Amino acid sequence: MKFFIKEGEYKHSKEIVEEVAEMLHIWYLEATKDLNPKSFNSKAQKQYKDLTENQKQIDRYIAKKVLILIEDIFDEVAKDINNKLKGVMQGC
Repeated sequence: MKFFIKEGEYKHSKEIVEEVAEMLHIWYLEATKDLNPKSFNSKAQKQYKDLTENQKQIDRYIAKKVLILIEDIFDEVAKDINNKLKGVMQGC
């Protein structure tokens, strides 16, 4: 599995990245709502649309990494399934 990707190799659309980034931010808000404000970035305690562009870039960066990881996992599962199917077909 490739957990890291070189700059320029990323292929998901900006819309997908933006949707996942917003979802991640919502989860961040959920995860931090009951924490002491001194233990996390309380300036990010606002809706995604209200974040600064720099704050959104952090969520987008993480979203890209998550999407890459998910894609890699699916690729590995697909390879495993194909290999198992080849073995079954050879046994027929």
